[in-house]
Amino acid sequence: MVWPAPSPGTPLEAEGDLRSRGMTVLDRIRLMTCSVSRLIRAPRSGVYKDKEKEVLMRLLAGLAGVALVLAACGGAATAPSPSPAPRTASPSPAPTAAPTPTPTPSSVFKADLKSSNQNPPIANAEASCNGDATITITGVSVKFDVNIKGCPATTAINISHIHEGAAGTNGPVRVDTGIKAGDLTLTGGAVTYSRTVNGDAAIIAQILANPAGWYFNAHSTLNPGGVVRGQLVKSS
Repeated sequence: MVWPAPSPGTPLEAEGDLRSRGMTVLDRIRLMTCSVSRLIRAPRSGVYKDKEKEVLMRLLAGLAGVALVLAACGGAATAPSPSPAPRTASPSPAPTAAPTPTPTPSSVFKADLKSSNQNPPIANAEASCNGDATITITGVSVKFDVNIKGCPATTAINISHIHEGAAGTNGPVRVDTGIKAGDLTLTGGAVTYSRTVNGDAAIIAQILANPAGWYFNAHSTLNPGGVVRGQLVKSS
């Protein structure tokens, strides 16, 4: 069917053109059926009126059948649903680094070892003995680095430790180095040794608070009460 051009300024619907730009096939068949029905009902004249009406009736029946088939098949095609977008995997959280343990600070003390610091001062052959000691305290760990020199060749150092006591006074042993008689051998009247022990936490706290109230002492066979001594002095 050829549709006549619409009159200028008149919408298509006013001219009977009911075509939709978005029609389905079923909609177009329905529109054509309506158009044929109008032609059948319209008054006709001429010798071909009955023949033309019969043709139009057959066309209308055919269009109605096609419409029924399309309706039974589901009518207008349904647009496929869009596929869901693939899910993006969430990034795994970065592992949390374990905190680095804070190192335990160390305190270092020096002791100037002299026989004259003994109470009473040494007056025999070992009066020449002298030396130094470095004591490093880390937590409850106590490290001793001791150097004794200037002694007679016969001197034997048997024990050494930290005593509690101010300068000029004698006090009890509080932190022992662990040295025993026979552990050390002097060469040319000198010996150097190191020992690390664990001390009592309460005693160490007192040393840290008041090092001047503590002293290091080394004892010999000739002078069992002590041959060299030095008060602790905080170094770092």
